[in-house]
Amino acid sequence: MSLARRTARRLKTLIPKAPLPRPPSVPLMIVAQTDPVVRDAWHAPAFGAVFDDEGRVLEPTIRSALSYTPTLAALPNAWREGETTQFELPGEAIQIPRATVFMSWGGLHSYASFLLGDLPALVAAEQAGALATHPPITPPLLPWQAQLLDLTLGGAMKPVVVEAPIVRLGEAMFPAPEPSLGAAREHILARVAVPDDPSAPKRIYVSRRGALKGELLNEAELEMALEARGFLVVRPQEWSIRDQIILFHRAELVVGATGVAMANVLFCRPGTKVVEIQPDSLTGDWVRDLARRIGAQARTFVAPAMPDETEILIEGLAPPASAFTWRLDLDAFLPFLDEVP
Repeated sequence: MSLARRTARRLKTLIPKAPLPRPPSVPLMIVAQTDPVVRDAWHAPAFGAVFDDEGRVLEPTIRSALSYTPTLAALPNAWREGETTQFELPGEAIQIPRATVFMSWGGLHSYASFLLGDLPALVAAEQAGALATHPPITPPLLPWQAQLLDLTLGGAMKPVVVEAPIVRLGEAMFPAPEPSLGAAREHILARVAVPDDPSAPKRIYVSRRGALKGELLNEAELEMALEARGFLVVRPQEWSIRDQIILFHRAELVVGATGVAMANVLFCRPGTKVVEIQPDSLTGDWVRDLARRIGAQARTFVAPAMPDETEILIEGLAPPASAFTWRLDLDAFLPFLDEVP
């Protein structure tokens, strides 16, 4: 090979190559959605999100994930570019012809969200006859989620479990959960079939000892005082889902601090008395509203909380204060409790 040819070949290798074209992308935007069926959609199972080829993310499917990713940049194939979030349209993805999308980001991480939001959505789809043509789709489930799902569906139908970060749905259905909370309750109670037991505990206290957030500093003292009043102290993590449901259904008086385990009030009988101990940094009505809906009687005792000075940013944004410790004034609370008839 001549010197000139060798030199030309070497120079060719030194010429920078043009970058490969980037796959097409679209800006993500949150839009309202009233139609419960969407065709040709992308679905990110770990977030619950459903969106189309134009980047329109349906608000009901992403609502609970916004506390984690307010900019949507944590979604698969998404990244922040200036003031917008871009989504790269996948070249290849698992194709699923039809599916019912009922599981939210909140339901993946919260017992209360799964029980009070996601499962009623699933029951709404079942009542509409949709599950026969649109099987439920989920990310990989935790054991307690699988147990509740079996109690809801009776084990007759298993969800399509998707480990991929994003899939393509020919047709996605996501019914509203609100009308079916009572139906979900009846489905689960019917399958648990709570047996009669006159000796079962009638007073239970739902403990949060060991919780990573909202630590009640004198909870051990509270538990001792309540045990002296005939309460069974229940640590939910030590009980199966079925046994928790039975405990709440048999109870005549339920006491507990605000927390996801209080979602089990759903299984109380009408007339059950519920006393919620609420730190003033987390005032809310969801436990009282839940009690009212099933015919229970709820009262709330509010105690001051001490905020944690550590600030945690989420995608550069400051979230609402959620880290705190608190101490219950037992001299005030116990007389309050003793007045509950």
